[in-house]
Amino acid sequence: MLLTKCDQSEPVFICGEGRSGTKLLRDIISKNSNLFALNTETYFAVENKFRNSGIYNSADYGQLVLRIFTTMLARNKKQAEQMFKTQIYEDQIQQVTKDFLTKFPEALSFFECFNACALYLSQQNHKQRWVEKTPYHIYEIEKLINIFPNAKFIVVYRDPRAVIASWLKKDLDKSILGLIWSWNKVTSRILSMQKSALRSKIIFLSYETLIQEPETAVRAICKFLNEEFQSEMLDVAVVNSKFEDNSKKGFDLSTLERWKNILSPNQITLIEFLTQQNRKSLNYLDSHKKTSLFFVFLIALPIEILSFFLKKCTKLIKWFNAKS
Repeated sequence: MLLTKCDQSEPVFICGEGRSGTKLLRDIISKNSNLFALNTETYFAVENKFRNSGIYNSADYGQLVLRIFTTMLARNKKQAEQMFKTQIYEDQIQQVTKDFLTKFPEALSFFECFNACALYLSQQNHKQRWVEKTPYHIYEIEKLINIFPNAKFIVVYRDPRAVIASWLKKDLDKSILGLIWSWNKVTSRILSMQKSALRSKIIFLSYETLIQEPETAVRAICKFLNEEFQSEMLDVAVVNSKFEDNSKKGFDLSTLERWKNILSPNQITLIEFLTQQNRKSLNYLDSHKKTSLFFVFLIALPIEILSFFLKKCTKLIKWFNAKS
């Protein structure tokens, strides 16, 4: 029997900082015989239209179901957005939407509909619980617990120098100052949640622990989720890596200090200075690859500030052009 009531469901949410191993963790969890992972970041609990692009704003129930399944089954968010734009959907998505509407012809509320769609896909894959990964949902934990009181959360974090190096490799439009601000914001949120009354519903995991002690980390996650540990969960490939071939296995110790060869001494000093308080709260120590703070603030910081505003202006221009 497929449940629609959110308070009877037990979803798992993976969130935290982007480029911190959330995709790797999602792929690990999806290997469990009872856990079904949605393909893409759905942003379904986020009301900010710049984040979810307003994709769920449909008064038509059939269109809403179609859009929900598209976000769940597309290969990535970019492909989902392309299907929304062209109104051309893959056969699998159209078929599963048709089958679902046959079983649930009467309109459900949005969150009940999302839950029912996720459970429907889970059961189609002979699994019982669904897993959703949207790093930005770190800011929506209280809201999600109100909707899904039996939900569990896995919050992932990583050394800011490694996070920023990975972002810069992925997207040249990113600015170091913007990335530092984002990392500090997420980390402050994590530190706050560690002291909150909701702590029992959250397990906190560092990327470094996952890479250095994968079996220990995955066993702890399974215990937290009340699921059986299965050795197949450790048989994963590198996902979304901008440095390695995706055929490579996922627990590569070289990823831990790769940032030392990517970031310049000036960049490292700037990052370490501006993340110092939060970084040390998470036990990420200073490096020895430093330059003078005077030099950094005289030259490096002004350059980064200029770069930050130029990139922001460029993004705004692109966004306005796309909307016009």
